[in-house]
Amino acid sequence: MTLTTAFALFGAMFVLALIPGPGVFAVVARSMSSGFRHGAITTLGIVAGDYVFIVLTVSGLVALANTMGSFFVILKYLGAAYLLWLAISLWRAEVHSGDIQGVKDFSFMSNFLTGLFTTLGNPKAILFYIGFFPTFLDLSTISVLDVSLILFIATIAIGSVKLGYAFVASNTRRLISSPRAQKSTNRVASCIMACSGVLLAVKS
Repeated sequence: MTLTTAFALFGAMFVLALIPGPGVFAVVARSMSSGFRHGAITTLGIVAGDYVFIVLTVSGLVALANTMGSFFVILKYLGAAYLLWLAISLWRAEVHSGDIQGVKDFSFMSNFLTGLFTTLGNPKAILFYIGFFPTFLDLSTISVLDVSLILFIATIAIGSVKLGYAFVASNTRRLISSPRAQKSTNRVASCIMACSGVLLAVKS
């Protein structure tokens, strides 16, 4: 992979990551309700999901991915149901005076799975990579170093965008202090998370 190709790939991934979708909504909702750290962990899950699709694409396991089509559909609806459950939990969460961290019940794994399900729940994502990579790379001659570089580029491009969304959303949390305002923020975050789940379910 040439330097020019690497920069072109980074630019394309960066711009595509900016487009609002289930992943962006999930990161924003988690950051608004519980702070930047939770949004960052959700971002890790999103990037991990992209890793799976990237590896399947560059390793020539596209046929395997196609045979797993029904599995991805099941995962899609499980992911949507999981996001909707999180939305309900956020809506019902109680906020007390002095609690500026929002909902703390969601563990590292819960946040990570939110991001992972959001990415893996979109079976069309791998089709994007299948059509996207040949524009920049000759997949028949790709090396381990190339794959490592692609994963690094995806981490920086996708991760930086999602962390940017997380940072902006978490600052919204910091600007408020009253329990009533925090509860309203949780409810807004709940609606955003619900939208993420619905969008994931209906997206084809």
